[in-house]
Amino acid sequence: MKQHQLRHHHVLRAACLLLLVSITGIAAFKLPYSHSNFVQNHMQGRKGRVFMTQASDDCDRRSLLSAGAVLSSFFALSLSSTPPARASVAFDPDRYGDKELKIATVNKLKQKLRNAIAGDLSLAVAFVRLAINDGIGYDAATNEGGPDGSIAFEMDRDQNAGLKPALETLLKVKREIQSTNEVTFGDVCAFAGAVAIESTGGPRIPVQLGRTDSGAPNKNNVGASGYAWNSMSGDGLLQTFTKAGFGAREAVLLYGAMGAVYLATKDAGKTAGEVDADIDDDGEIEAFIPNTFGKQSDIYGAQLGNRKFDASYLAQIAKGQTVGLGSVDKALADPQLKTFVGKYAGNNNAFLKDLNECYLKLTTLGYQGTKRND
Repeated sequence: MKQHQLRHHHVLRAACLLLLVSITGIAAFKLPYSHSNFVQNHMQGRKGRVFMTQASDDCDRRSLLSAGAVLSSFFALSLSSTPPARASVAFDPDRYGDKELKIATVNKLKQKLRNAIAGDLSLAVAFVRLAINDGIGYDAATNEGGPDGSIAFEMDRDQNAGLKPALETLLKVKREIQSTNEVTFGDVCAFAGAVAIESTGGPRIPVQLGRTDSGAPNKNNVGASGYAWNSMSGDGLLQTFTKAGFGAREAVLLYGAMGAVYLATKDAGKTAGEVDADIDDDGEIEAFIPNTFGKQSDIYGAQLGNRKFDASYLAQIAKGQTVGLGSVDKALADPQLKTFVGKYAGNNNAFLKDLNECYLKLTTLGYQGTKRND
């Protein structure tokens, strides 16, 4: 039953109870604490309760009229209230505890993701794909879907072809971190794409912590018919991004970043060697809190890959060249995307700046802030 239907059902039920109470001489009672908690309790298998106290047996005309007035107001409320919009990705900023615990979790997560890429450079492109496909399942029209980790249940879809090894790597990272720190798969996936970009020389991208995992596949995250990895078209790419509230600009930026990661790693060999981490006696990575301004490599090590992360991929696409990402190369050459491909191919600074903003938007689609006491 939909949320607004539940709301009307329980409002009407409460109104009927009001009328019944007045007629039978029950003078005071307490309704369920809130509609949202009432529905939540039913979802969790608990029944909402109405607590009543007995009064005298007197039931005069005034009490009946009063109940009728309340009943009328409840009917008016039920007919005039607009059901609240549903945001599908709940973010709990307090999920990871205080600031020090958050820093420790982020440092450990980033280091493990970087080590995974260093051990297999092909994972860099796959991590970016996973992050894009997890977030792009958002439906702007219904406010459903988004970067909630549902991609873990969607490996049978054409857009995710070839991503299973990368997914298994991320699930392993999640299990390892959970031995000492809480972390959700939605957060792991969002960080994975950002770390892949940063580790190969791209901009440092802030990632919001605290996603709540969906625990099930997203029925909306199927992508247009032309969004399959092995047969992507410009139409399919643009339709999929448009459904999520994005457009040609975001499609070019995110797939341009994937191309940049691909160029940075494709000729660098299979691995870049294991990246050392600061491990304490308990096997945990020490939280790094810099007291001076230094380079990114001072924290997480040297750049992975053997060439600069920039807009070179888009520059080659703009020239009509085939770079190596198969149908993605052809999709980005579509006339519908040509304007933004040309814009960023000729302006590397704009590409890096706008990519930072675009990735943050991708990983917060469907955002709904929550509090522990909600």
